[in-house]
Amino acid sequence: MNTSIIRQIFQAKFDYPTYCNEIVHNVFGCNDISTRPELLDTTADGDNSYYIGRQTDADGRELGFFYTRVAQGSDVRRKRVGLRKMIAPYLKYDVDAAIAVFADESHWRLSYICDMKEGVTNAKRFSYILGEEQGQYKTPLERLDTIYAKRGRFVLNDLREAFSVDALSDEFFDEYHIHYDRIVAELARQGKTGAVYHDYVKKLMGRIVFLHFLQKKGWLCGDTNFMLNTFSQSTRRSDYLESEPLFFGILNTEPAKREQVFSRNGWQQSLVVKWANIPYLNGGLFERDDVDNLRIVLPESIFSNLFAFLASYNFTVDENDPDDAEIGSLRAFWRTTRPKAPSTRPRRLCAICARSR
Repeated sequence: MNTSIIRQIFQAKFDYPTYCNEIVHNVFGCNDISTRPELLDTTADGDNSYYIGRQTDADGRELGFFYTRVAQGSDVRRKRVGLRKMIAPYLKYDVDAAIAVFADESHWRLSYICDMKEGVTNAKRFSYILGEEQGQYKTPLERLDTIYAKRGRFVLNDLREAFSVDALSDEFFDEYHIHYDRIVAELARQGKTGAVYHDYVKKLMGRIVFLHFLQKKGWLCGDTNFMLNTFSQSTRRSDYLESEPLFFGILNTEPAKREQVFSRNGWQQSLVVKWANIPYLNGGLFERDDVDNLRIVLPESIFSNLFAFLASYNFTVDENDPDDAEIGSLRAFWRTTRPKAPSTRPRRLCAICARSR
C-alpha cells in the first residue's frame, strides 16, 4: 500500500472516484465496483445513500461497499444517525458486513459495519473520522495496511480487528508512558521529586489528552488542531500551560462568569470572546487544586514532542450506544471525574489518567 497516497486521500475532502480506485479496489481488492453508484435511498433530511460494490472474503462471506452523502450543512463529526435506520437501505444486498463512507463538504467517516445478517439489532459500527488537512492518520494507515497485506485473502474478522479500538490501546500507552517518564525525569533534574509531582504530571497529561478528544469533535472553537495551534502562537511556550487561562478561566468557569474571573486574574479579556464557544466542563478535571499551586517550568521541547505524538493518533470520543463505537487510540474511561455534560456532549469521556503510573 502506498501510504503517502492514502494519507493524502485521508487528508482531503471525500472524492468518490479516488476512493473507489485507491481504497475499495487497491486496498480491499474489490473488483466488482459499479461504474456509477446506485442510489439506494434519500432521507427526509436530504441524505443520499449509494451502493458501490461487493466482494467475497476468504471464508465466502459477503462484504458490501456503500456511500452516503449527508445533506448540505450537516457535519459527520456530530451528526448521529441510529444504526438501524442507517443500514436499512443496505440490507437488500444481503451482505454479512459493509464498508461505508459518510461524507459532508469537508469531513468523512470510514466505517466498518458487521454482523448485518444477524439483524439490525446485532449490527455494530466502528468508524475513523477523516478529512483533516493536517491529520497524520497513523492509526487508520497502519490498520488498513494489514488489510492490504492480505489483499484478496482477508476474512471479515481481519476487518473487525483493523477497525477495533482494543488493539490500539497498548501501543498508545507504551508511547504515552515514554512522554510521562520524560516529564518526571525533567522535574527530578530540577530537584522536584515525590508523589505530589507525579500527581502533577498525571493531571497535566490527562488534561492535554482529554482536550485532544474535544478538539477532534470541533468543540474548541471549531479548530481540530486547537492545542498545537495555541501552543505555537504562545509567547511563553516553556510554561505554556501555566501561563494560559484556558483551564481555569474557560473550561472550569461558566460563560456568564468568565469576564469576572479573567479580570480578577489579570488575564487578557479578548480571550473571553475568542474562546466563547469552548464549553464549560463541570466535572473537576479543570478545577484548580493543590498541584496547580506548584510552580513548574518545562522545556519547550517537552510540549513540542508531546503534541507531535498526540497529533499522530486518530483521537475520537465514544459517544455512541454500545453497538456503535468510534475508534480512538484507547478505550479507557475517566475514573476520577465525569463531567456533567449536556446531551450534545459524549455520555462517556475517554481519558488517560486511569492508566498513568
